[in-house]
Amino acid sequence: MNTLHTLSYIIDRLATYSTILYLTMITPHKYLKNWTALYLTALLGRKGTFIAKDGALSAKISARKLFKCLVATEYIYRRSKVPQYVRKISFNNTWMKIYCLNGSCELKVQPEKILIVSIPEVFNKIYNVNVRGMVVLDIGAYVGDSALYWLYKGARKVIAVEPVPEHYESLLENAKGKPIIAINASVGQKIPLLPNQVGLDTYGLTSSEKTTMQHLDVPVYKLLELVETWKPDIVKMNCEGCEYAVIDEIVQLPSYGVKIIIVQFHQKKEHSMHRALLYAQKYLGPPKLTESIFTKNPRITCIWTTQM
Repeated sequence: MNTLHTLSYIIDRLATYSTILYLTMITPHKYLKNWTALYLTALLGRKGTFIAKDGALSAKISARKLFKCLVATEYIYRRSKVPQYVRKISFNNTWMKIYCLNGSCELKVQPEKILIVSIPEVFNKIYNVNVRGMVVLDIGAYVGDSALYWLYKGARKVIAVEPVPEHYESLLENAKGKPIIAINASVGQKIPLLPNQVGLDTYGLTSSEKTTMQHLDVPVYKLLELVETWKPDIVKMNCEGCEYAVIDEIVQLPSYGVKIIIVQFHQKKEHSMHRALLYAQKYLGPPKLTESIFTKNPRITCIWTTQM
């Protein structure tokens, strides 16, 4: 089985690298008027001002970081099978606006700070639950992509928790004028300070970097403390490892009136996602498994429907 996993990983990596190489060649001219300037400025390692296809002008930003952000955006567009007519970006000063959800919504990020863009469409498969009229507690909200997804699906309100300040800044921007309450905090335990992981949706306790004595300077809440305060109908946890610190609280959620529990268990050196799942099943019963990844960043996504 290990050999099969290794082979699968190699094939997956080769396919990903070849795709990214192809996207590197074709992406800039799809989104920018002055795409040749982006190539040249990126090669020189300088900052520049760039023009989106709709004529919007960016602030002076790092060409290399914008290039990476554009390629990541096109990659996730393709992976999520977003139609060509929806794929569009624009600028507002330092912010890049990414059109999503059939063009009904804009996800805003700062390419200087955010590399991996995870548009709401990626959640169609793994978070496919009925949230209409409900309150969602979203732990691990990243830049607000999942919060926008919940609203698009009909949620009444989203409590979005994100510990990384740079990610939280984008979350706040995407929450403006919407029923999203953004909280800059961690859940269950302190999160290590990992500068090289900022801007990645995999930032967390499962990072390949060694944890240091330094931690993010944000409050730490208990899961049940947040549940008692906000009384959510749905709790979603995708916090790259913090789920193990609150596993005993997760199994208590039905007694607090939570109707749907969504947990993404991540494999890490100190914890087994399979053992965690077996433990949760003792109290919550068998879940619906919507995602099982065993290569890079191994994880399983589980959904329990406790009462409706």
